[in-house]
Amino acid sequence: MRLKLSQDYRRVFDAKCKLVTAFFVVYMASNQLEVARLGVIASKRCIRLATKRNQVRRLCREHFRVCSQQLRGYDWVIIARSVLANQNKLEQHRQLKKLLYLIEVKWLNQ
Repeated sequence: MRLKLSQDYRRVFDAKCKLVTAFFVVYMASNQLEVARLGVIASKRCIRLATKRNQVRRLCREHFRVCSQQLRGYDWVIIARSVLANQNKLEQHRQLKKLLYLIEVKWLNQ
């Protein structure tokens, strides 16, 4: 599922659970649902070309879909940083896998 309302995004940002990597910033907040919800932010200021922004969004959603059972019960906001636009698709995949591993280690195995 996706985060759609600005109140949902605000609630996730206000929870102040944050993980920063070179390529992404991830925010997390608990929700009262049995599913995980995702919001992806790839701004025009950071990633100029619309095709690249959409590619990053699709990639994030796909990785999230594959791991959604492990991430359920939380709302997630992933912000793509500008250095991600300069990477090829394989490197973007690697960085997303690394990000999901860090999320699992830092937040889900507590």
